Amino acid sequence: MSIRLRLLLAGLLILLLFLGFTAWLLDRAFNDYQLQAQRESMRLQQLLLARAADWEHGDWRLTGLDEARFDMLDSGLYAFIAEPAGGLLWSSPSAETFAANQREQLQAELHRLAVSAPEIGDDAFSTCLPGGAYYCYGQRVAWGSSGPESVFLIVQSETQMIAARGAYREQLLWLSLAAAALLLAAQSVIFRWGLAPLRDIAAGVRLLERGESDKLEGRYPGELVPLTDNIN
Repeated sequence: MSIRLRLLLAGLLILLLFLGFTAWLLDRAFNDYQLQAQRESMRLQQLLLARAADWEHGDWRLTGLDEARFDMLDSGLYAFIAEPAGGLLWSSPSAETFAANQREQLQAELHRLAVSAPEIGDDAFSTCLPGGAYYCYGQRVAWGSSGPESVFLIVQSETQMIAARGAYREQLLWLSLAAAALLLAAQSVIFRWGLAPLRDIAAGVRLLERGESDKLEGRYPGELVPLTDNIN
């Protein structure tokens, strides 16, 4: 195996390790960013829900919800108001089918939120429901002096986040492959340039063997001077 090939293989191995580790770090950073953005988005949704809510005649009334997905059946974004013990007091129109299919899991999640957020103003954010396929954000609130203590819960499917993460990973893969190709090409040029003095010595030795020259001509790097002096 030639020296150049050995250097290229060693460089390729180091490059793959470096790019793989870098891609892993970028993916982790993007995942953390997504979770933070998701929590903030759901917190804002909860504030919109609280702004639209009013306690009238022993019941919750919600008017003027600014998020259209709360009114779209099975939109992937659902809102609930519940008692701290888990009893459901109100749900958004989007959650009609969802609440019916996930009633037991929803009750369990509301109970978990009540434990995670025991005080007024406490909130909790996590993956939730079967298989962690949803994100839940809940906050315990007290509705003035006349309203009840309740839990405002936002539930959102992770489908959009998964799609965004998949698109990011695909883009990251292509960028990594392009960077690897460019760096390998650059390494090949550098190795060829670095090994040029050895090729010159080999060519000079062939001239000596054929009797076309009586010594090696030219200037060589300091590391090769002992070799060229011995040959001469």
